[in-house]
Amino acid sequence: MQALRVTDLKIQLYNTEDGFYQEVVHGISFAVKEGETVGIIGESGAGKSISMKAMKGILPEGSKVTGSIEVIREDIAMIFQDTSGCLNPTMKISAQLVETIRAHDKCTKKEALKQAEYLLQAVGITNPAECMQQYPFMCSGGMRQRIVIAIALACHAKILIADEPTSALDATVQLQMIRILQKVVREQKLTLLFVSHDMGAVTQLCDRVLVMKEGSIIEQGTLDELYNNPKEAYTKSLFQQIPYPKRRKQQNIEMPLVCMERVTKAFEQNSPAVNEVSFTINKGEIYGLVGESGSGKTTLARMLLGMVKPDSGHIFYREDKIDSLNKKQMRTLWNHMQMIFQDAYSSLNPDLTIEQTLRETIHLDNLSLINCIRGSKGRADKKKTGDRINDILQGVGLESSLKNRYPRELSGGQCQRVGIARALLKKPDFLVCDEPTAALDVNVRKQIIELLCELKEEQRLTYLFIAHDLSLIQQISDRIGVMYGGMLVEEADSERMMQERWHPYTRELWTASRKANTKVEKDTGAETGIKDSKNDGCPYVGNCSCAMGKCRIEKPEMYQYENHRVACFLYE
Repeated sequence: MQALRVTDLKIQLYNTEDGFYQEVVHGISFAVKEGETVGIIGESGAGKSISMKAMKGILPEGSKVTGSIEVIREDIAMIFQDTSGCLNPTMKISAQLVETIRAHDKCTKKEALKQAEYLLQAVGITNPAECMQQYPFMCSGGMRQRIVIAIALACHAKILIADEPTSALDATVQLQMIRILQKVVREQKLTLLFVSHDMGAVTQLCDRVLVMKEGSIIEQGTLDELYNNPKEAYTKSLFQQIPYPKRRKQQNIEMPLVCMERVTKAFEQNSPAVNEVSFTINKGEIYGLVGESGSGKTTLARMLLGMVKPDSGHIFYREDKIDSLNKKQMRTLWNHMQMIFQDAYSSLNPDLTIEQTLRETIHLDNLSLINCIRGSKGRADKKKTGDRINDILQGVGLESSLKNRYPRELSGGQCQRVGIARALLKKPDFLVCDEPTAALDVNVRKQIIELLCELKEEQRLTYLFIAHDLSLIQQISDRIGVMYGGMLVEEADSERMMQERWHPYTRELWTASRKANTKVEKDTGAETGIKDSKNDGCPYVGNCSCAMGKCRIEKPEMYQYENHRVACFLYE
């Protein structure tokens, strides 16, 4: 029996630049059976997300929709990629779940709290009571994604739309999330629409696949049909693993540009987000940093840029001690250090057009906000600034005509490229890339990486590149650091890391990455919970098959052999 039927769906969005409506979805038709998992794949801007929003009835104001969407005896819930935008930052997790539960069930608050705890357990959170007392910012990306799924289940929906729920997660958490979705679909007898550019996740989850390009469905069929014998060259390109550009690794060791010395940062009463981390990034190199959600990568990056102060330890940029600089001194330093954020939408001002955002970046040091946005006479060469904005947009693969649009009028991939353009406008020496390609499809991802590599060579940039795509990290990095539980557990040059991975967690991470990017049989009974690793010793001991008695009571120091470092008692 059908759960959803879409017939000749057309969607028009108002174009603020030209003042007329533009059709972005061109008469798509498809049907989904009860209990079926259907993947919707395609490049950024193909119309995937906007079509799913139409199913849920949450299109931007003023949108025009024709055709029909028939939801047959079912309700629809939706999971978004941007979990931080879905959760209220001022409310505890318990309050947000209880609010949803009581909106759909006539029950007491006590009964709702009990149901909330059950839902959190159902999505693989092993300590739901503790989770319920936390705010969203205290949870890792993987935890927030689980919470959002729990809230969706609280709506008693039988159709679940998951819009890129795994693209921003590392390999191990991505596998856990896939198993969570398999589990809830099986146990709750749900129908799942899975929107993704992650072909590994699609092949593990989906029964059938729809391929979208430029607002149309160009091909559809079972997973095996499209994977083994696609009719369209475009479909074939999506399923193929596109190689990242090879680059010449740094041969000569230059002076250190960035240095961390035993840096620790804890938030409230939680375990340290970063625990006595020490490492150096040399001028002109790409330092790749990997680790699962919540391992401390982003906190470390924010401390490097002076956005968060460490509790102890020191951070140096050239001869400047970042942890002791005041705000005025940091503003000067930010001309040399920039960051590309993972959450593209949240990093852009929704009330400014793309041109206004980039103009503000160019002139903010010398002009007031109003002047830099309006391009006041005598204060800035408006034409020169406009040409520079056009050039940087084209350099990141965006048409200059998009500069008059607002962030809400762009796809996730387009917003991510605007964030990259903004960071590059300052011509920094040091660029922190925090998952800059996580929201991009494979083709656009390759273009962005090529651009970043070209800019590195042309401008002798230095990168801290945070990613969960291990094939990318191995290809472009000079050295790789691995984080787990706030600690740097292993570090080596990329060639050596490809050949020898010493720490048990590093080996698991690489194994999970291969599974996440390979077509495998569906997992029907895999473990989905997060093991509790809180202890006085090694943070990985609860998950480690090589754990010894001392691992639970002592933290290993960093042992070094030539240029390979590892924090594990196996190498004591």
